[in-house]
Amino acid sequence: MPSEKGTYRSIYSAIWEDPEFQAFDPDTMLVFFSLRTCRECNFPCIFPYYQANLYERIKLSPERIDAAFSNLLMAGWIEYERPVLWILKGLKNDPNFVPNNNKQILGIANILKSLPKLKIVDEFASYYHIPNGFDARTDAPRKAPSEQGTGEGTGTGKEQKPPWIQSTFELPAIIDVEIWKAFEEHRKKLRKPMTDRARDLIIREIMKLGQDPNELLEQSIRKGWQDVFPIKDQARTPALEAGPAKKPEHLCREPGCERTGVVGRGKIMWCREHDPERHGD
Repeated sequence: MPSEKGTYRSIYSAIWEDPEFQAFDPDTMLVFFSLRTCRECNFPCIFPYYQANLYERIKLSPERIDAAFSNLLMAGWIEYERPVLWILKGLKNDPNFVPNNNKQILGIANILKSLPKLKIVDEFASYYHIPNGFDARTDAPRKAPSEQGTGEGTGTGKEQKPPWIQSTFELPAIIDVEIWKAFEEHRKKLRKPMTDRARDLIIREIMKLGQDPNELLEQSIRKGWQDVFPIKDQARTPALEAGPAKKPEHLCREPGCERTGVVGRGKIMWCREHDPERHGD
């Protein structure tokens, strides 16, 4: 046994329950852990690597190693542009990674500078919203990657883009936009930023509870909760029980009209087309 312990590596144990990982054959699992724990693997999990190292370290035939390596490539768990290897979510799923830690970001940017100027390095910087190591300032604005699953892969292979790049979430009209923004900021302060999936689950829970959604969100902000919970002694909101949400107060009162109300008084407003006075009502 070597006297030197080598560099410490950390990885979440939930990987063993990840459906994608469970679908791999034993050879592919072994090759993945060999890549993730090898001496060459650095903190951001993007590093120069040669497959010959696998042949020396793993007691499998080169054909079996090559097949396992190809499985990881096709599944989107690794990218390889010789000689640079990138374990796609190795950094995100490292328990020691803090996206808003400036020292970590600076260190990662310096590592990117030391790598060959290849497309894979640019893709890494874009994926993690880290300043490009070649010419970007390390104090440039950053966005932390959202939480997405427990596995290391993308789910459907190399062509899939990171799921947080394009948002498909739509806020229901019954929820006040400003209150929702405040809840989003609240989650960020808790270091629990939401993915679109998390947003959908919050909305689903709000509708399930059947109480005033804005009050539910404000209660969570006030009490420092990351989820929503029933408000004691408050009855269920009939509009939520019935299904369709009632219109926001700024919209025309005419059923089916989605125009902004511009005439009327107080909370009862109509658009010009449905103005009762215009039609002699």
